[in-house]
Amino acid sequence: MLRRLFGKRKADLTRVRELDEWFEHTGDLRFLHEAIEQIGPQIEQRPELLGELGRLMVTRFVYTLSQEDLDEGVLCLRTAADNLDPDSAEFVNLSILAADALVSANEWFTELTGPELGDTYLDEAVRLLTEAGRSAQTGPAVVTMLMRVQLRAIRFDPAQDEVLPGVIARLRATPNAELWLTSALLLQHERQGVPGDLHEALSVSEQGAQSAYQRLLHGVALQRAGRLEEALDTWAGVAGDPGAPTMVRISAYHHSGRFSAELLPAAQALVDELIASAVTPQARELWLTVACWFAPMTVAALADAHQSPLAAVAFERARDTSRIQLHYEPHWEPFDIHKGRWRELARRHRMPRGGFLPGLNMAELQGAASGGPIVLCNVADNRTDAIIVRPDAIDVLPLNLNDVEHQVMALRQAQLTCATALRSRDGEAYQRGEEVIVAVLGWLWQSVGAPVLNKLGGLRPRIWWLPAGPLALLPLHAAGLPGMPGMLDESVSSYLPSVRHLREMRLRPQTTRQPEVLAVGSSALPFAKEEIHRLRSSYPSTVELTDPDRELVVRELGKHQWVHFACPMGGDRLALRDGTLSSLEVARLGMRQPELAFLSAGDAISPGFGHYRDVIGTLWSIDELSAGRLVEQFYTRMRDHGSPPLALNEAVRELRNQYPAAPGLWAPYYHCGP
Repeated sequence: MLRRLFGKRKADLTRVRELDEWFEHTGDLRFLHEAIEQIGPQIEQRPELLGELGRLMVTRFVYTLSQEDLDEGVLCLRTAADNLDPDSAEFVNLSILAADALVSANEWFTELTGPELGDTYLDEAVRLLTEAGRSAQTGPAVVTMLMRVQLRAIRFDPAQDEVLPGVIARLRATPNAELWLTSALLLQHERQGVPGDLHEALSVSEQGAQSAYQRLLHGVALQRAGRLEEALDTWAGVAGDPGAPTMVRISAYHHSGRFSAELLPAAQALVDELIASAVTPQARELWLTVACWFAPMTVAALADAHQSPLAAVAFERARDTSRIQLHYEPHWEPFDIHKGRWRELARRHRMPRGGFLPGLNMAELQGAASGGPIVLCNVADNRTDAIIVRPDAIDVLPLNLNDVEHQVMALRQAQLTCATALRSRDGEAYQRGEEVIVAVLGWLWQSVGAPVLNKLGGLRPRIWWLPAGPLALLPLHAAGLPGMPGMLDESVSSYLPSVRHLREMRLRPQTTRQPEVLAVGSSALPFAKEEIHRLRSSYPSTVELTDPDRELVVRELGKHQWVHFACPMGGDRLALRDGTLSSLEVARLGMRQPELAFLSAGDAISPGFGHYRDVIGTLWSIDELSAGRLVEQFYTRMRDHGSPPLALNEAVRELRNQYPAAPGLWAPYYHCGP
């Protein structure tokens, strides 16, 4: 791995350090790139050069979050340390530098991608610090780093709160540990609410507010002390500092955005720049993730500032970013293919004005609502809103959804209970599960459905939902109270991946001739054969494939504009006899005008599956009691009037009327499309 880093010129340490100083002074990454390139082929024989290269690459990681820079930088530092005396100060310094990078990686990657990758880096940091701790040169720096690691563990495991006072005491006794002492005091104040911890954190952070991260924490202490204007000024200074690490700047934007929308355009411009100029596919993917992570807070801040049109534009822009991220997948293919695909995506989504991924403007959003209101549901840490887009107005409706995660968990547990009870023929358990689903649908009606319909007026509108976060896991289309008219009665609901998708699908011409349906069945599903039999009653020319392999399915998909999948599905992947087939793979087949895909055994909303115009799917696994009846009713109505959303709405209401107390049978069915 190291040989890939070697340049062709002899290393000039004077020039390297000069470039590093220019980078520190200007924040211009070009100087850092050139400094790395200056390190030459003598690197393996000179530990000081290897250590310098590792330090520079770790520094670049802090600004670009390129995992490749981190891994190779730590490898350089470890290799250099292996060639040094374990009792030397240089050995300890290199170990601390590597551990510092690894703990930073744990913090950022845990935030953005989950704990699995982050914990790997934290374990490696502990190992390095343990080795450095055995050295005769061990001093305050190693102690500080060890406390930082322990503090990180406490933050993610409240069960370790009892060791926090010991960490604070040790940091108080360690020179130059103001940054982590501030962090520890703020954490203890967050957990226990003791005013003295906040006062001490404010005092310590004020004394040591030198680095960008220290200033960021000082802003947090100011905000908690009720000095919001000073906190906003502090965060604005960090966010606008080009010499500050990029993720620290983004964190400053994030903190300020919870209380003020003023810095958000600058934050979006920074993320755009990072996406467009990322030096590796991994970094590009990561900044796309940051853009998606940043979006709910941006939308919430704009909604709070009563800037409804801008909130809608920001929400749609985030959906476009998610769409790019979904279709990028750099981990699937070699680097040369990434570059071509990324250029293609950039060309497709770049517009003459507005920079990278500008999204739709207000007029375009309102124009898309000509067929009925579009409801954008944004879930952020501090508030939840329904942003209602109509041809003549864009309004923000604040929602009270404090326990949305609890409702998601309750629904999932109820689904599992019902499925298990059906297999074991346990009627009492099945009834308990259905009662929970009834309660969740009632909560959805009172929290989202009824407020939205009241805002729209008493009409029975066609509604398009774009839910974000945990709301995307709940059946908004089926919200309602037992025995009372609900969303199924008061509206015809559909879901969308983005408003842009709605505009694109409306422009696509529809086939007027009788379609020939492709039905893909699996013997793993007991109801598959019955479903396809009932489908044939409306469309006798249906082509049936039972337990086919991927190659056959791919070949046949290109010949049919309608497809019915009665096979297992997880997320957006269909399980076939010899592998899986994803929505992205289907979309890449280049089919001419794919129109209708019915996914009868899914477990999530798959908006825009395979670029089909209309998608019928299920939010959770269904059973044979409802599957055949729903399919028969749906295709009968499709034959009569040809409108997928209306046909599904009518078929689901028919099934609900037969089993009103068992929403697990009819609530999961949804429509996505125009």
